[in-house]
Amino acid sequence: MLDQLIALGKDQLAKQLTEKGGLQTNQVNQSLDVTKDSLVNSLIGQVTAGNVGGIMSLFNGQAAPTAANPMVSSMIGNLAGDLAAKVGMNPQTAQNAANIIVPFIMEKFASKESGTAANETDLLDKLGISGNDAIAGIATNLLGDKGGDLLGGISKFFS
Repeated sequence: MLDQLIALGKDQLAKQLTEKGGLQTNQVNQSLDVTKDSLVNSLIGQVTAGNVGGIMSLFNGQAAPTAANPMVSSMIGNLAGDLAAKVGMNPQTAQNAANIIVPFIMEKFASKESGTAANETDLLDKLGISGNDAIAGIATNLLGDKGGDLLGGISKFFS
């Protein structure tokens, strides 16, 4: 779903990122490539922290899709870090880009066009996050990278 939202808004985002964010064309494309993984990882982090209710509120349009929302603010910070590390932007440019990208995507994410989720399983399915991803995320948070590999592999026996 997130990749579809990014693809649908790519032209609008590209224009905003070049005009307001000061990015070059190659940086825009790289930024949008990094965005999906960063947002998915942020959402998995929210799931593993037990905040599926917060994601549901956002997805179902009951929470603000802006930086005033602590979850969205966290996503902005995560994306800014990823842009700086993976695209090579200076931290201020990365922050500016993340401040444009995340609220834009989250506004689309929370819109009626994206639908609603009846329950947590329905939400995770719509996001393309499997139970195995969440289990691996929890293990990584608890045990580091090796824990994610270990429990991610074990979870395959139960799926």
